[in-house]
Amino acid sequence: MGYNTYVLQGNLLSGIYSTNFADKDLGWEKTGQVNLGLDASFFNNRINLTFDYYHSKTKDLLLNVPIPAITGFTSTLTNIGELENKGLELQVSTRNLTGEFKWNSDFNISGNRNKVLELGNNNAPIIMSNNSCNIRIEVGQPLGNYYGYVYDGVIMSEAELTQYPVFKGSEAGDPKIADVNKDGKVDADDRTTIGNYQPDFTWGFTNTFMYKGFDLNVMLTGSHGGEIMNQQARFTLIGRANRGVYQRASNFWKSEADPGDGWHCKPRGEQNTMQNQCSSYWVEDGSFVRIKNIRLGYTLPNHLTQKAGLSSVKIYLNVENVHVFLDYTNYDPEASSFQTGVFAGFDYAAYPNPRVWTMGLNFNF
Repeated sequence: MGYNTYVLQGNLLSGIYSTNFADKDLGWEKTGQVNLGLDASFFNNRINLTFDYYHSKTKDLLLNVPIPAITGFTSTLTNIGELENKGLELQVSTRNLTGEFKWNSDFNISGNRNKVLELGNNNAPIIMSNNSCNIRIEVGQPLGNYYGYVYDGVIMSEAELTQYPVFKGSEAGDPKIADVNKDGKVDADDRTTIGNYQPDFTWGFTNTFMYKGFDLNVMLTGSHGGEIMNQQARFTLIGRANRGVYQRASNFWKSEADPGDGWHCKPRGEQNTMQNQCSSYWVEDGSFVRIKNIRLGYTLPNHLTQKAGLSSVKIYLNVENVHVFLDYTNYDPEASSFQTGVFAGFDYAAYPNPRVWTMGLNFNF
């Protein structure tokens, strides 16, 4: 319920109203899962391996489904559909050196595949929008498919405007869009799947080195195959009004005599053609390798700490998010404007993960 005020006979009164369209049959999601695992050790526990395969199905998924606006609402939370997830996880831990100088490693890698199995009675696709960008949920496809136009470069000349279908109102220098359904025109029916945020696989690799009282821990993480919907691109990949552009977009089409790189379209004061429509032009590779954490510590010798009545004292320096190696244009491929849900791959200039330096002392009594 929500609260609001209204006027009755010249008096300002408070009232209560319903903020959502309630589904009286709303219930819990239900998941059934099968796991097969293997644990193995080799060479007197110098190498330890864990392998896991899982296959799950979730029914009665919770989803905000569009409803007719005549109800007074635009969506309602209901149980709809069925989703399948299956994947592999592998972890390997090794003790590489065990003498005075010790070196331990931990490596893990995993990959998940999901697929929509059902979407209600008629299995009609569901399209969800955010800031000109769409997600299409349909049976037989994974969650999070980006849905839009296929960008095919730039209309290089006035002559090209008549050589193939173009979006209504297009000029030389505007985006060239693929006629996906081959019907001789470019319109909303040419939208198709143009990417997905889910990676093919993710991994982590941690190494720990110890020598006398010193210890050094270095963690790397990576993600490969996922794609990002860069919503900021509609401002900074395409020249718009008084905004600047990414450096790579500065070589845009200026004229037939100066066509730029043939990929980046001309700026427009008012984006009234395909420039403000979601397309593969905004989709970027979200793969990365990140130096996630570096921690250096020193444990004082026992003869010093025991004199102070302490069992141990450790001094440490820790750095998080040291550096990320990527091809993505914006700052951070893990910085989503939506941390959960089907819009998790959307980045509308989200604030990047900060680099954090920490120094500290650990006292054990």
